[in-house]
Amino acid sequence: MKIVMPKWAKAISILLVFVAAVCLGLLLESLRNDAFRVESVSVENIDAQSASENEAMPEMTASATEAAVEIAASTEASYSVSSDMVNDGKININTASKELLMEINGIGESLATRIVEYRTQNGPFESIEEIVNVSGIGQKKLENMRDMICVE
Repeated sequence: MKIVMPKWAKAISILLVFVAAVCLGLLLESLRNDAFRVESVSVENIDAQSASENEAMPEMTASATEAAVEIAASTEASYSVSSDMVNDGKININTASKELLMEINGIGESLATRIVEYRTQNGPFESIEEIVNVSGIGQKKLENMRDMICVE
C-alpha cells in the first residue's frame, strides 16, 4: 500500500525528523560531557606564536610580547590549581573553592560557605561521610552527591 502525500508535507516530515535527531544528539552530548575539562596553555607555544607575529607585525614591542607570555603563564597556573581540585570528574571537598563546591548538586552558596568554614575549623575531611557533620547536610543529601565528591 502506497501513501500519497503532497510535497510540502513530505518536506515538513523530513524537517521534523532532522530537528528531532539534532535535539536528541545535543541532549546526549550534554549528558556525556558532565565531567570537568582542564586545559593548559604552554608558554613555549605563546613564545613561538609571538615570534612569528613579530615578523608579520614589526610594530609589536618586546614589552607586549612579555605581557602575552605573563598572561599565558598566569593562565597555566590557574588551570593547574583547578586540576588539583577535580579528580576523575569528582570534586575534592578538601581543596575545592566555594565556587567549585557550588557545582555539586544540592550545594548552594550558603552551604558551600559552611563546608569551607567547617574545613577551616576542623581540618580536612578524612572521609566523604564526614561531610554530614556540616550543618544542612544529612544522609539523603550525602547520597545524592556521593558520586560527585571525593577526599584526598
